[in-house]
Amino acid sequence: RGEALALTRQSAIKTMLSWCQDNAAKITHGDPGDFGACLDRAVERYSQDKPRRSYATFSGDGTTFKFTLSSATLVSGTAWAQGSSRVLEVRYPDPPASTQRTPNVIFDYRAPHQPEVIRAFLSSSGATQLWFQEETPVTGAANIVVVFSVNHVVHASDSTSTTVPGGDEQAFCVLAASYAAEMLSARYAETKEPALAVDTVNFGSRSGDYDRLAGKLFRRYAEHM
Repeated sequence: RGEALALTRQSAIKTMLSWCQDNAAKITHGDPGDFGACLDRAVERYSQDKPRRSYATFSGDGTTFKFTLSSATLVSGTAWAQGSSRVLEVRYPDPPASTQRTPNVIFDYRAPHQPEVIRAFLSSSGATQLWFQEETPVTGAANIVVVFSVNHVVHASDSTSTTVPGGDEQAFCVLAASYAAEMLSARYAETKEPALAVDTVNFGSRSGDYDRLAGKLFRRYAEHM
């Protein structure tokens, strides 16, 4: 699991190179470039596996039962990102009664078989809306709390702006390296063997080697997560 890396995109690429050993530079190591694309893919996958949470509110008015997520009032984190964010939790009414020990969670993505009191739909404009299915929220200031996911950030050079926790930094780099190894496997697979096979690379063997490495690295990431 290793120590924290003070993770940036630069340090991640350095770690990816140590795993992949692409001395022949079959793929580009830059950012942007093939390694940069693997990092972007790793950010998307890691963000699904360990969502980064943002909090926003709506105010009920006693009439409205459809709420557009992009227009929510942000409390903390980053605004709703259409196409990548997903709703994790909805609390209503908020705050709960003073004698109540738990919040009023009416939607929790970890409980998929609960009654559908909240559903998400795409509006005709393409924006995601929350629809209350059973009741219309009463009038109140910020009495609906929405918790949603946004992608993590791996900053180009400032580790303090990276949002991947220190305990996951090594695993994140292993995930990115698995995607780079997968790309290398495909690159060697499409490389034609030379007419004279004297002192040349066995491209089919290298493709298989990188394919196995990609699987090994991904399993290491999955075990950590």
